Amino acid sequence: MYDDWILLQADGTFDSTYLDSLGSYSKKHTLNRMCVYPETSEYYSILTIFTDLLNQLMALDIFSPVDVEITDPLGRTVLVTDEGTVKSEFPAVCVENDGHKSILMPYASGLPYQVNLTGTDTGDYRMELNRIVDGEIITQGVNGTTEPGQQDHYTITLDSSDTTLTETGVKLFSPEIISGTTVELNWSRYSDNDFSHYEILMSNNLADMGTTAQLIEEQDTVQTIISGLVPEKTYFFTVRVHKTGGEIADSNRVGAILPQNFDLIIMIAAGAGGTALLIILVLIFRKRRSS
Repeated sequence: MYDDWILLQADGTFDSTYLDSLGSYSKKHTLNRMCVYPETSEYYSILTIFTDLLNQLMALDIFSPVDVEITDPLGRTVLVTDEGTVKSEFPAVCVENDGHKSILMPYASGLPYQVNLTGTDTGDYRMELNRIVDGEIITQGVNGTTEPGQQDHYTITLDSSDTTLTETGVKLFSPEIISGTTVELNWSRYSDNDFSHYEILMSNNLADMGTTAQLIEEQDTVQTIISGLVPEKTYFFTVRVHKTGGEIADSNRVGAILPQNFDLIIMIAAGAGGTALLIILVLIFRKRRSS
């Protein structure tokens, strides 16, 4: 049996492969164990398959001092912290090396991925997004400053050739379904001083931002109730931050599939139960009177 290793440069880009029958290495690379296979010509087939998959992968490199959490369109997360903690709810190769974090993962074309950075110390950070298009490495990056507990949010969207990396105002959490017609939305607070108001956008199509459901003028308000929805329909929500200079920053998008509306059934059941209870009380009262 042989171990097939994919070697990455310090900046997260592909370097080479490494075939090792002992399962160890001596090169100064960040490397990730991809598969184990018998000692046959399958080695070259596996390399060909991996090369074909490169166009469907993206690599994120984050330089400290921040923890990083990526949320995919289904709400699953990957977490890599400064302390080396790694948690993955969807397929991804994660490496933490002295504050430098690398994440290699597949992506769904055209759908947004939310990246949340949480400061662990005071200082500068840099995040780089790398992908391969037509054999060429495409890189986009952002720089920022952080401090302990500070939240910075970004949205990544990729298709066959375009790459979008934008800063988002707030993180919108998964909606809480209250009934077949009502949901509760919660999001992180926008912390900058150029806040004007929040706008809650709602649609029935993931590709459409939709229309305004609510306007909220209080910066500290991070929760709202959306009612009057249609049972058994799918809704998508976005929190848009409007800034005093006229700029906007959209949150990640979340969806909710509403159930049947059981409110009327509960009212009918409660009414029937109340009637039944009244009949029982009347019968008991009559029985006591007759005795």
